[in-house]
This record gives sequence, C-alpha cells and structure tokens, in this order.
Amino acid sequence: MTIISIICSVLRAILEFFGFIRKVKSLPSAILKSAEPAALPEKKPLRISQRGVELIKICEGCRLSSYRCSANVLTIGYGHASGVWEGLVIDQAEADRLLAEDLEKFESGVRRLVKVDLTQGQFDALVSFAFNLGLGNLEMSGLLRLVNSGEFIKASEQFSRWDFAGGKRLAGLSVRRAKERDLFNE
Repeated sequence: MTIISIICSVLRAILEFFGFIRKVKSLPSAILKSAEPAALPEKKPLRISQRGVELIKICEGCRLSSYRCSANVLTIGYGHASGVWEGLVIDQAEADRLLAEDLEKFESGVRRLVKVDLTQGQFDALVSFAFNLGLGNLEMSGLLRLVNSGEFIKASEQFSRWDFAGGKRLAGLSVRRAKERDLFNE
C-alpha cells in the first residue's frame, strides 16, 4: 500500500465513523455525492452606525423652526428639506422621526449606488455625504466612480472637492468633508 492509499483509507474510516459518508468504494465520488454545499451566511445590508448618525447630527444641527440652509432650501430638524414651509415648527420627537425617515432613504440610495463592499466607516461617510448633498450629486460624483472601481484612497481625496454652497467655499462644509473623509479612511 502506498502512503496515499493509506491516508485515503484512514480519511474514509474517519468520515464513515462520524456519519459523513456511508461505506463506499471510491472516496472522491462519495465526498462529492454526500457533501452538501455549505450555505454562505446571509449578508445583512449595511445600516448607518450610531457614529455616523452622530456625525450627521453634529454637522446638520437641529432647528425646530423652519429655516433656509446655506443652499437657500427651506429646512427643519436635522436638515430635513421635504414638505417644509415658512413658519413650520416641530418638536424634538418629530425632528428625530424625520431624521430616521431621511436616513432610511439615504442608506437605501447609497446601497443602490455602490457596487462594491464597504467598511462601516465608508458606508457612514457616504450616507453623510449624500444626506448633505443629495443622492443625485453622489451618483454623478467622481467620488462614487472611484469607490465603485475600488480606488478607495483616491476616492477619499474627493470629499474636499464638495465644500461649496451657492458658489462659495464654506468653512463648515470643509470641516464636515474632512470628518467624512476621516471616517471613510478608518
């Protein structure tokens, strides 16, 4: 008996002992017939982390009365801009509800647009970016193109290009983009 046939006999005996295969003449065909494909763990879609939510809350701030943001859009709560009118007032619970609703929309949009696996920090940074600038701007950006081509270092350099509102560079947006970039690079 060769060493290989001895190893095959021992392996066959072990597999038979533990019930993985029934007594067979050919080990390779038995393994192929009896082995069930291993189920891959179901991959849950990324959701924004608490850290990502806090970044958005800090950068957006919360105002319970409607106001015009730096892009001159009527806004309320944590940057909510849909269905807002002059003089609208909400409470903190409504601001939190609107934020949760908006986050779902932007999480879903980022998941739809991004075609590669992301780290939690990358996902959070892209959701914050889209929350502030809109999914349309993310969709047409070089940032997204580089992310989808797996060029994450070059992609992170794109955040700083998006610190303008109304044609002017805003210090607050520069700070936000730097925080998003840092989160993206973690």
